[in-house]
Amino acid sequence: MATECPAPDGSSPRQTKFSGEMPMCIDPAKQYQATIVTNHGTMTAFLHPGNAPRTVNNFVCLARYHYFDGLTFHRIIKDFVIQGGCPEGTGATPATASPTSSPRRASTRWARWPWPTPGPTPTAASSS
Repeated sequence: MATECPAPDGSSPRQTKFSGEMPMCIDPAKQYQATIVTNHGTMTAFLHPGNAPRTVNNFVCLARYHYFDGLTFHRIIKDFVIQGGCPEGTGATPATASPTSSPRRASTRWARWPWPTPGPTPTAASSS
């Protein structure tokens, strides 16, 4: 079964396993943002598909499939980084084994993250 584009309105059922690489579902000319709701506040990520279209596409598709809903941030370093998205909460399990944009572009330039107040490990729900 091929992986299909999720519904842009968020109505697709939750899915955490995929048969292959995500098809290109976003319009790279548009701007996207993700609202991340945690038990320590809400943050918004401003995504930049012009810098890394496949990376943004993968993130948007996973969010539209509710992949990140209820997951924890498994690594938090105050004033530096938060990492999440692993369904096991360990950081060891990727959603797909597909490559993203070239290594030259694999930096945080694909998104801008205003930082919330850090605290204990938050849980997350996502939207696009």
